[in-house]
Amino acid sequence: MVRSVAILLSIVLGLSSQKLTAATKAFSDTKLERAEIVELCIVRPPAIPSEHLSACDSLLAITELSNDARAFANMGRAEALRRLGELQASIDAASEAINLKRDFPQAFLVRAGAFMALEDWQSAISDVSTAIDLDRGNAGAYAFRAEIYIRRNQLTFALGDLEQAVELSPEVAQFRLTRATVSFSLGQADKALTDIREALKQEPELVGGYLLRTHIYMRQRVYNRAAADAAWALELAPNSREAADAASVAHTEAGQFGEALAAANKFVEIVPEEADALNARCWVKALQPDPKGALSDCDKAILADPKHFQALDSRAFVYWQLGRLQEARVDLAEAEKLDPDFWDWSKREGRFQVILARRYLKSLRLYSGPIDGDFDDLSATQEAVIEYQRKIGVFEDGKVSPSLILRLRREVEET
Repeated sequence: MVRSVAILLSIVLGLSSQKLTAATKAFSDTKLERAEIVELCIVRPPAIPSEHLSACDSLLAITELSNDARAFANMGRAEALRRLGELQASIDAASEAINLKRDFPQAFLVRAGAFMALEDWQSAISDVSTAIDLDRGNAGAYAFRAEIYIRRNQLTFALGDLEQAVELSPEVAQFRLTRATVSFSLGQADKALTDIREALKQEPELVGGYLLRTHIYMRQRVYNRAAADAAWALELAPNSREAADAASVAHTEAGQFGEALAAANKFVEIVPEEADALNARCWVKALQPDPKGALSDCDKAILADPKHFQALDSRAFVYWQLGRLQEARVDLAEAEKLDPDFWDWSKREGRFQVILARRYLKSLRLYSGPIDGDFDDLSATQEAVIEYQRKIGVFEDGKVSPSLILRLRREVEET
């Protein structure tokens, strides 16, 4: 949900024309021809923080700078130091800027960014609130305070600030996307979808919008839409682990197993030694089903992170398919120790055949619920089984059995 504090750079240094005029005037009053240094320190800082800091230090070395000019230079220096991770030095430089120019909202925002990185939330909120008092029209300041509230899980406060940010700058897609994230977290999915839709109209390649909508659709069990959004996010950001992960899961739940495997392969390509990626591919392969191929990925995931209980659970499912029941039970017991509340582990082995049945029923378009999870209510699964049993002319008891799974598999492979 929460973006990096680096968003502060665009909020603080993305100055309006009025503030650019103020910055230019602060330096033009000194009658210095230092336009390039001013540009690098204040207006358009270079991507490399050390170069940014060097420009600001060069500016501050000019002895005849006015107090206002020196305040702007210190503000730029504070931001460069924050980007370098030298947080106390950043706070000191921003404080110097504030001492030189008390009505300087950008300096308070830069200092708030350093406080935020230090998780000194109260100091950060205090500085952003001062910046807002100094400039009530600064939409970015409201959005920035909302980010702090989000990190503190004060979502109602965050939503209030984001309402203000969107009202002041309705053209900024990112403000709408952040508001959508908070709305979704507060259980307001329809409001979140409205904001995402508008944000994507404004910025059609906003990857975060597609990913957030993927999560909403997954929660609503609209798996085809979720898969479409996740696939597009991955198309836009082919090196995004988040997009590859989301696509792998969404395609799986949509019953699109070939696409799920392709996304899982991409996930592993992006982070080849990460347990989450290896486990994702293990699970997709297990559902192909290709338990022999899946086992290698599960083994690698557990080697990468022996406490990855989801990988242990996945491997237990693979062992179960291979008939290696004792090894499956050992993995389930270890997974339960690591996270005893994730499943009702005493029923987990019995659910494996339900998972396989759901996988095939989904391919036959008889079942639309989740493949894994939601085992407290098996009515949708039973209804799908009964419909299939009626179709093939056998006794309709709604029960999953090994023989039923074999018949389902044969039919899926023949279609």
